[in-house]
Amino acid sequence: MPDIQKSMKLSLAFGLSGAVILPVLYEVYANISAAAGLVLIAVWAVCAGAKFSALKFKEALWAWYAHLLMQVFLALSAISLSTPKFPIC
Repeated sequence: MPDIQKSMKLSLAFGLSGAVILPVLYEVYANISAAAGLVLIAVWAVCAGAKFSALKFKEALWAWYAHLLMQVFLALSAISLSTPKFPIC
């Protein structure tokens, strides 16, 4: 059970931080430099992958799934609210 709790804590941490970071990185990608935005996203993904790789496969899979669902929903909500011409709107 402690592995599941640890994986859910990691998914919350990376999901919420990703939801904050992704809109900022989207603005970097759109307004400053596409390469810089993609490099920053890749660095963040490698950091998340390194933390999740310490878990067992089953726990890491559940944590990654929960993390992606939370992050994508919250990040797209933040981007669509802050950017009036975002394609989802």
